[in-house]
Amino acid sequence: MSRIAALALAVALVSPALAQAQVPKVRPYTSAKWGFTAQFPWEPKEQPQGAGITVAAGNVEDTIAYMISATPIDAEVLKQKTIPRILDDAVKGAVDNVHGTVLEQRDVRIAGYPGREVVISGEGFKAHCRVYIVKDRMYLPMVIYKPELKLPMAADAFHAAFQLIASKK
Repeated sequence: MSRIAALALAVALVSPALAQAQVPKVRPYTSAKWGFTAQFPWEPKEQPQGAGITVAAGNVEDTIAYMISATPIDAEVLKQKTIPRILDDAVKGAVDNVHGTVLEQRDVRIAGYPGREVVISGEGFKAHCRVYIVKDRMYLPMVIYKPELKLPMAADAFHAAFQLIASKK
């Protein structure tokens, strides 16, 4: 066998393994209590947050994080504010919390419920966030990362994998 043929055979044998290694292993997550399913590129961990929960997965360098927060909305807030106002306040709170700047913003929906998508830039990071108001709950799926890094799961794919299911309160 010539060297070129041997090299071509080695590349052909190794290429599928390399291609497979570049595809992240998807880790499904379901919360019957909070009424959603999602997919993460790393093993997600649950962390209680007040009356709600945050489910997050990130790389060991702490430079990429995928997370979903779910929290109840107080009945008084729902009576006093419109849904667009609650979404505006949520986006403003997220931007102010990280001292960021809104790069893009648009209205979105999930299963007929209203939401807002926002891309935030800050010092050394970028965040792709969505906020949804579903009855008396707020869901906030987001991807936060250093802009120079390649994401193992695109932000759009992460958001598309976030789905509502019937919750068991």
